[in-house]
Amino acid sequence: MPIYEYICKECNLILEIITGYNSPPLTCPKCRKEMQKKPSTFSMGKNRMEERVKNVLELTKSYLKDGKVEDAKKLLHKAKEYIKNDTINRVYDKLSQKTEG
Repeated sequence: MPIYEYICKECNLILEIITGYNSPPLTCPKCRKEMQKKPSTFSMGKNRMEERVKNVLELTKSYLKDGKVEDAKKLLHKAKEYIKNDTINRVYDKLSQKTEG
């Protein structure tokens, strides 16, 4: 069975779960919203890691476009814990600097 990432757009929780391709949607255990399912980048190597970074940055951009600055910061902070990537670190640091004070 493949490993999938489940991402909650409501609370930014990210889970990696071994499950079947046609498994039913997963509900976030934290906020009870439906989670988005994507193949895990952990199980697919470097190209998938680059895709994971791209997805995090796109979701961050979407949050900022909607005026959800704190949600964007939370997502980037969480991503920094799991994804070792300079771009994510720089975007988080820059956003933090702009929102301080």
